[in-house]
Order: sequence, then structure tokens, then C-alpha cells
Amino acid sequence: MFKMPEKVFVVMEKLHWDMLEMILTSDKGRLPEHLTKFLITQILVALRPLHFKNIVHCDLKPENVLLASADPFPQKYSDINNTAF
Repeated sequence: MFKMPEKVFVVMEKLHWDMLEMILTSDKGRLPEHLTKFLITQILVALRPLHFKNIVHCDLKPENVLLASADPFPQKYSDINNTAF
């Protein structure tokens, strides 16, 4: 993170793709049920600590679920400036 008098810059690692890209490039434009269950479970696990601190991610959508690789699926969440406390 770089702070300047009027701006803050957050630098993140470059990731390969996001969940929306995965959905759009998959067969039939959707993910298999087992993969969807896995991804949703991972999202809920990641959001749990925020929930306990009364923080709400107000812009959670597939393009904000970043995937470090295709397999396994470590996830990161972007656009967290849209949070509510």
C-alpha cells in the first residue's frame, strides 16, 4: 500500500482469472454442481470473519472472486472498498 496526501494506492498480485471468466468459458456457460458448491463454500468461509466483525462486502459478484489458478482454486476477493461497517 502506498499512501500519498490525497490518495491511497493498493497494489495486489496479478491473478490469472476470475470466477466470471471461469463461468463464461466453461461448457454451456455454467459450472458443474460440485465445483459451484466448492466455490460457494469457499466464499462463505472467507466472508465469515468479516460477518463477525459486522463488515459487509457490498459488491460481491463473480468478477470480484479472483482465482489464482485453475486447479486447485485458491480465491481472493477484490473491490473491498465497497464494504459497510
